[in-house]
Amino acid sequence: MPDRGGARSDAQRNREAILRAAAEVLAEDPAASMDDVAARAGVGRATMYRHVTGRADLLHQLASWALASATRAVDEARIDDGPADAALRRVLDGLAVESVGFRALVVLGVPRDPEFEPGRDAVLAPVVALIARGRDSGTFRGDLDPAWATTALVTLLQAAVAQGRSDPARLVWHTLVEGWRPMMTRSDARLE
Repeated sequence: MPDRGGARSDAQRNREAILRAAAEVLAEDPAASMDDVAARAGVGRATMYRHVTGRADLLHQLASWALASATRAVDEARIDDGPADAALRRVLDGLAVESVGFRALVVLGVPRDPEFEPGRDAVLAPVVALIARGRDSGTFRGDLDPAWATTALVTLLQAAVAQGRSDPARLVWHTLVEGWRPMMTRSDARLE
């Protein structure tokens, strides 16, 4: 009897390769073909179409994959550990590492699908709470609106990623988050 576990793990690896390749290829060229994605993933057309039924399905799966990656990045940032600014830096670093998926979505202008609202809310709610914790502890300015700050943070990170900026987390940190600190606690760090 064949080892079905090995076949399943191969299928999972192929799916992951297809989604990562799609994110990379479509971020580089939004008009790229499904064949271009298959070639980058190192799979044949038949394998590709066992995982996706067409471009619309690929974009839908890519959005789900990007959301799962963002969720994992926020979870792994241990946002309840240590000072709020250190935890927020870990969130930014994690999201930047996982940025390949949402870079493609930003470049493609994939519309906001109501299906993904609960997942987006689940990713963003802990970040809002983290920023509120930083505000309440005096790490961030007392007049900072955590929901608005989260929107600004995510939007700026997406813009940095879409533009292909090197070290988007650091860029967002120095552009935005340093400005959230009370005047007397801002660091003297400068962009190089």
